[in-house]
Amino acid sequence: MNEVFYRNTEFITAKVRQHRAMSKLSIYLEKKQVENITGHYVGSSKMKSTVAFFIAVLVLTFTPMLASGQKRSPEAKTRLDKVCSRTAEYGCYTNHKYGYAIAWPKQLLTPQGESDAGDGQAFTSKDGRISLAAWAIYNDVLEQTLTEAYQQAMDEPNQSVTYKHLGKDFFVVSGHKNGKIFYRKTVLSNDVQASFEFEYDSTMQNVMGPIIKDIAASFTIDALFQWR
Repeated sequence: MNEVFYRNTEFITAKVRQHRAMSKLSIYLEKKQVENITGHYVGSSKMKSTVAFFIAVLVLTFTPMLASGQKRSPEAKTRLDKVCSRTAEYGCYTNHKYGYAIAWPKQLLTPQGESDAGDGQAFTSKDGRISLAAWAIYNDVLEQTLTEAYQQAMDEPNQSVTYKHLGKDFFVVSGHKNGKIFYRKTVLSNDVQASFEFEYDSTMQNVMGPIIKDIAASFTIDALFQWR
């Protein structure tokens, strides 16, 4: 990862969060058909003026804090760089919509292109025996706690869970599914729930152990990856 990239994304992240905050406010006002302080219905022209006023207040109030308060986690950068710097072994996929990154074993898998929704990407081997999928969603859309997401992951059909762990801001579920071994990790941070799932033939278990460890270590949510 390039240090210039991290510095540049600090400013960009502030713009992203500012945009999201303003969008949510606009949607709220449209849905509620805002009333003015006298209690009368606010028509479309007045509503637009009201929205514009509140947006201006948001910009003046929060932009300085966003620009100065968003700092990158040194620990996250170290974990990610430790794997992604091994360029002969790993590629590094960064999702700028949701602000997460993950390493993928480039000698085993081929990227299939980012999804139309922009939430992630799939990577598959030529023979179909190995696959990696990464995806994310804003947690305010799901309105789901980490414990609820953990329970949902364990209750997925057609799987047998052999290992599970619920941490402070992540969980891991692993086992057998569709004749293969799967390993799933989900992280909840910065109001984003991001996940990856790695699947492979059971005959490859000894070989895949170190690779899964590297992928899991690289998996990072950081708002400074966001720029859209």
